[in-house]
Amino acid sequence: LPIWPIALPQHAPARQETHRALLELFAAVPLSVSDEAGVSSRFARGILKDRRIPCRRALDEVPFQAVHGADPDTVQAALAFHGLVSDMLCSKAAQELITVWKAAFGSEEAMFQTYALVASQMLQEWEQSGAEGIPTDLIFLLDDACALYNYTGTASDDVSWLLRTLVSTRQRVFGDEHPSLFAGFKAYTELCLHGGELEEAQRFAEMALRVQIREHGMQSEKAGSAMNTYGEILRVSQQYNDALEVFLKAAGVAAALGPAHADLHAAILSNLGNVYHSTGNYPEAVNALVAALEKLEARFGEEHADVATVCNNLAAVFAEVNEVQRAAELYARAINTRQVVLGPRHPMVAEALTNLASLYLQCQQAGEALPLLERAFEIVQGGGIRDPDTVAQVMNALASCYKDMQKFDDAIALFQDVLSYAETRGDPEMLSKSLNNIGVVFIDMDRPAEAEPYLSKALEIKEAAYGSTHPETGATCECIAIMYQCMNRMQEAEYWAARANNIKMQAMMSMQGVSMPGM
Repeated sequence: LPIWPIALPQHAPARQETHRALLELFAAVPLSVSDEAGVSSRFARGILKDRRIPCRRALDEVPFQAVHGADPDTVQAALAFHGLVSDMLCSKAAQELITVWKAAFGSEEAMFQTYALVASQMLQEWEQSGAEGIPTDLIFLLDDACALYNYTGTASDDVSWLLRTLVSTRQRVFGDEHPSLFAGFKAYTELCLHGGELEEAQRFAEMALRVQIREHGMQSEKAGSAMNTYGEILRVSQQYNDALEVFLKAAGVAAALGPAHADLHAAILSNLGNVYHSTGNYPEAVNALVAALEKLEARFGEEHADVATVCNNLAAVFAEVNEVQRAAELYARAINTRQVVLGPRHPMVAEALTNLASLYLQCQQAGEALPLLERAFEIVQGGGIRDPDTVAQVMNALASCYKDMQKFDDAIALFQDVLSYAETRGDPEMLSKSLNNIGVVFIDMDRPAEAEPYLSKALEIKEAAYGSTHPETGATCECIAIMYQCMNRMQEAEYWAARANNIKMQAMMSMQGVSMPGM
């Protein structure tokens, strides 16, 4: 990953008054906050204890001149804040402080934009100085941007630039697979995964795993964590057999580490459950997800973001086999927990709202689904994090709701938007669902002949991705049966209906005897 030449990030017009107000807010933070968090940064100490903003170095050593219109206070604030955040990301005060910082700039994207702005200035100074060692403050800045990405999940060009710069800068000095690269490997891997760059994500995950095994051994916590990340990439890439093997090995490592690493064990079990879900092995999916949920609740209590995620994934398994009441309770719990932990306008709240709304649509309750979806759509289209996958998921569900309410033109327009995105993304799951959804709208409009190419293509993609007996394949078979019935091609309709019923019966029989512990 070459560093030079650097394309400096675009920067919005400087908001000097807002930035200076931000500095005053930091200066007013009680000392107890820093004491509880164990703040070690000299920048943070300067803000919190001395009630002033000290320089990173003497001003005559490294001038803090304006860069692309950013005033010196902005640069100072970013340098001070990065030290504060580094020590407080895991504290109770972290979300509040990040919220204050975000509010000063207007969005999390703008927060990362400032980090990129300051980092680009420091990189230029380093290059011009001719020094061999990386400036410590530059590494701190990039590391903290990486930590902020892990905390917020914000995806943008600036975040991508920061993470690539972190990795490439350290590779330049330490070599391709130095242990200090692991945090950057992991974050950049997840960013690639988020952006659909699966081959790039897998390549970096493999490097991270090699580093951790070499440095700490196969049975270490760090190797187990790296295996978990690698397995998730394999799962998203639909390499299910390989993912299953990796997760089972990682689960063995985590179990051997004991109760102190219950959170890692829970994360691995959760991902293992998702693999079982993707392959239609619902009993094993439930067992793995319930075990993960119990470990997380024992470690963190009921109000934790990871608890909400497992509830969400477990609900999806029950929804798949028409265990509607169990699914609804778990989705509602995921919504409530995420609102408490992450705030009411977080994209993961929108995801949970959409999942519950989709369950209502499955039960022909469009009236119950619509307000949930409208709220979810408002969240993802607002000024916060813009996750394209979450936006597409919400648009799909809202379009389905419009279809059920016979607002067909609105439904097709939204489905077509999602289809265009899915084609660009190269995501077979999203692509097949979008094709299937458009086909169903044409059936509902009594235009079955127009549905046929969409449903045929959806079936082809699902069979390649999931196999011929997966419930997702069965759902499209059922749609094709209805389509042929509308076209009065009864022999073909009967064939596809029988195939759909066989797949559905297999899924329901596989769930017999699976019990749900009390929630």
